[in-house]
Amino acid sequence: MLSEASRFSKNGWSKLTIAALTFLVVFFALLQAPNRFQILYWRSAMSTHFAPLVFMPFLAAFILKVITESEAKSAPFWKYVLGFLIAFIIGGFSEPTVAVMITLLALAFAAT
Repeated sequence: MLSEASRFSKNGWSKLTIAALTFLVVFFALLQAPNRFQILYWRSAMSTHFAPLVFMPFLAAFILKVITESEAKSAPFWKYVLGFLIAFIIGGFSEPTVAVMITLLALAFAAT
């Protein structure tokens, strides 16, 4: 996602910078966790709540890639359908995910 965001904003970060930022985000997220054993080895029933956290950055990267590719020409219709289906499937995991996606959509509307 950081690579696509770099390409979208025309900053041109190197792969080393993107890798360093990724490692820093993961490091500080684990460092600030109150109980590392609990957050890393939680019950399997919580996978529906945390699986979208893995898939949402991929959706964001896909959306940014479609936007940057469609600047020169119109994107094919199947990419829009694929983006809708991916968002629909991610939203089906749990209610907090839908709340986050609706909030991000509202922020995107406000930004545009």
